[in-house]
Amino acid sequence: MADDDPEQMRYMQAAGSNRALTIEARVPDPDGGYIHYVLAREPVADPDRWVPLSWDNGSPELYTIHLHPEEIFTGQQAVPVFRDYIINGRLPDPQLLRVIDV
Repeated sequence: MADDDPEQMRYMQAAGSNRALTIEARVPDPDGGYIHYVLAREPVADPDRWVPLSWDNGSPELYTIHLHPEEIFTGQQAVPVFRDYIINGRLPDPQLLRVIDV
């Protein structure tokens, strides 16, 4: 693949632990850049409710982000999301995607 191939900009990743993790996906946009999403298990019930999620990323202090509760998965909940992405190339429905600026 060429370095400017939009498919090289496509990925899904997880961070956290098997008990609490976040899933993000990056996909090409029509302008040649990309859109980065955080995924949710179900539609966000309260857009003003945020909870911290922390994990050890090798730094001296834990890395912490704030997510909606519906955006936190267990490892078991993440399996079908990754399976559908890997096998079928699909992301969850649009109401389960929140655009983030990375």
